[in-house]
Amino acid sequence: MSDFVIENGGTYNSGDNKTIFNGDGTAQRFTINGTISNNGLYDLVVAENATLNTENNVTVRNNLLMESGCTLYDDGKTITVNGNVDNSGTHFNSNSTAGSITLASGAKHTINGDGNGSFNNLVISSATTTTLAANTTVTGQLRLTGNTTKLDI
Repeated sequence: MSDFVIENGGTYNSGDNKTIFNGDGTAQRFTINGTISNNGLYDLVVAENATLNTENNVTVRNNLLMESGCTLYDDGKTITVNGNVDNSGTHFNSNSTAGSITLASGAKHTINGDGNGSFNNLVISSATTTTLAANTTVTGQLRLTGNTTKLDI
């Protein structure tokens, strides 16, 4: 599998498409030196035993899907998700206090998966309720930010 690098001056037109990283466990890098149109990816999918290293902050305008056997390394960066998260894989960072998957926006969120998914740092920063619809593990920090953030377990 190869890396996905958006070079300086380059633009990735994500539209309303799924950006899919899949592989055999070989680490892939996602590097943003240029621009992603529409203020971020629409859907981000980590599938088929892929290992993905994000080297920049990433915005996912809709949903994040991490399949079983997959690993998403945030490299101390923030992955902001404005939709739902379906996590049956592993979110990891070697520094437990840096980087996160952050649920943001005013929309309701659902965290789903097969019950074996894990997050390193999970931040819920939404003005509405986030529903935890499957067992999940947080190995770092779970942070609820904002005066109206609610977690429905």
